[in-house]
Amino acid sequence: MARLLKDSREQRRLFEARKEELVAKYPKQTIAMCAGEVFVGKTPYEAAIKARKAHPDRASFFYEYGVGIPWIGG
Repeated sequence: MARLLKDSREQRRLFEARKEELVAKYPKQTIAMCAGEVFVGKTPYEAAIKARKAHPDRASFFYEYGVGIPWIGG
């Protein structure tokens, strides 16, 4: 669990470093950062499915319309 919490914080840090670019590129979409990769969906569920399929054992950070949401995989 500690590994996933650390991973979630790292994904948030990676997102924050690119936030302006990503929000401009994907307006009004949910953005998931997982394993340093960006996954986008019209809904949080859609972005989560993409991130989890690519990295089932990793935590993600989600950004949805101005709200950042950490998520621990599992």
